[in-house]
Parts: sequence; structure tokens; C-alpha cells
Amino acid sequence: MADKVINTISNNKESTRIHWHPAFYSGIELELADYKNELTFEREYQLSEEPLRMDLLVIKKNTDVEIKKQLGRIFRKYNILEFKSPKDSLSIDDLIKTVGYAYIYKGLGKTINDIPLGELTVSVVRDVYPRELIKTIRAEGGIVKEEFPGIYYVTNLVAIPTQIIVTSKINGEEHAALKLLSRQVKVEDVKRFVKMSEKLKTPGDMNNINSVLQVSTNANKDIYDEIRRDNDMYDAIMYLASDVIKKKEEEAYATSEEATRETDIKRLMKNMNLTAEEAMNVLEIPPEKRKVFMVKL
Repeated sequence: MADKVINTISNNKESTRIHWHPAFYSGIELELADYKNELTFEREYQLSEEPLRMDLLVIKKNTDVEIKKQLGRIFRKYNILEFKSPKDSLSIDDLIKTVGYAYIYKGLGKTINDIPLGELTVSVVRDVYPRELIKTIRAEGGIVKEEFPGIYYVTNLVAIPTQIIVTSKINGEEHAALKLLSRQVKVEDVKRFVKMSEKLKTPGDMNNINSVLQVSTNANKDIYDEIRRDNDMYDAIMYLASDVIKKKEEEAYATSEEATRETDIKRLMKNMNLTAEEAMNVLEIPPEKRKVFMVKL
């Protein structure tokens, strides 16, 4: 079963539409896994009753916590992140719209100045270096500085600290998960991701790992075909996927078994004129599971 799933990951032909955003959310959570107890992640945070949503809002629970990851050095309390897939444009208007999300978020605070302007940051993430955008920023009087590899701080343009993260250029040792959210992934990038992922064991982490791998393999089929010929690497990815696969199999089995039991109970109640409790006695359903069925009958 695991082999079948990993084959699907590597050879999936229905890649006409790659769902980059869920993998981005997962990638950010993996990058900041060391700080997950100190951060709150709000995916597709809705700014109003209208369909106006930020891709990701990361809130520091304790403002005294220092994020040492390069992508998080800029972080304050409220951090707005916007992801642009390879096919999305990234113009000056797109950048300013994202900054606008931050201003709107501030303006929707529960009380006056509930969200201080000085506690906001903006990050825009993209695979390819946005040459025209950088050129326009500079033409508008803004300053762009590569603070870390692939991470560009934008100053003198807006009041909110802003950075542009280029996943194809970031440090793979520092950001193994985000590095995979690119169409320019290399074998060494995957190796680093596998090494990083081996340290993560929680169900949430494993789901995030699976999400990143799904998108990365769809976007970089040639690289993963090459990896499939490397038995050690293939086995490592199989190992990473195994926990997620096992969990999904267990959930599917539990759902199937529950549905079968529910049908059996209803059949006994109808054909033998039994109460729900009597039917469950006949089927020897454990007491701790009976409440689940009672709600549905």
C-alpha cells in the first residue's frame, strides 16, 4: 500500500493543477516547528465577511521569543504571509495589496490600536526572483537588500517591515521545507528535507511533510524519478510517508467498519424488532463505542 501511494506521489499524471498553497502552509509550519508552542498559525485568515483573506497569519504568543530562522528574523507579533505560486504574478500592486491586508487586519482590531502598527510584518513568498518588482520598488524610492540568501528586506517604501522570500534562492540548510516549494528542486534539497523530517514525529508534522512532498514531486517529476533510482533515498521517503499512509489506512478502515456496524444494527432493529441497545448486544459492540452509534440511529 505504501509503495502504491509513493508511486502515486512520484508519477501522478493529473498535475495540470498543483495545489501549492496548502503545501506552503505546511512548509512554513515545518520551518517553524521548533517554535510551534510559541506561535499560532491561522490559514486563510478571513479579514471580513467578504471573500478577503490573507494566505497565512502567524501570531507570536510571546513577543519576547526570538525566531532564529532566517525567514522569521523579521517577525513581530502579527505576521502576514502571502504565497505566490509559479504561475502567479508578483507586481508592485500585488505587493502593496498584501501590505494592504496588514493595514486592514490592524483596522479590524477589537479596540482602538488593539493591533499596534509596530507589531506587524509582511512576507511575500515566491519561487522565482521577481526582477521587475525589485526594479519597480527601487524606481519608487524603495530600498531592497538581500538580508539572507533569497530573503530580501524592503525598506523606505511602506511603514510595515516587509520581506520577499525567493524559495529557489534561499539557504537549503536553513529552510529545507520551503526549498522544496519550487520547480527548481535539486536532489540535495530533497536529501536535506528528508534529514530534517526524520526528527519530526507528531501527526501534524507528518501531515505537513506529506503535503510538501506531494507538491514538490508533482512540480519536479524528473528529479523524483532520479531519486526513485536511489534505493537509500527512496526508502527514506517511503519511511516518511509510512506514518501518514498508516494513519489514513486506519482512518479509512475505522470509517468502513463503523459504516458496516451501523448497517448491521439497523437491519437487526428492523428485521427482528429490536431496540438499538438490544441489537448492539447481539453484535457484541463494546460499551465505549455505543454512544457513536446511538447518535446516528
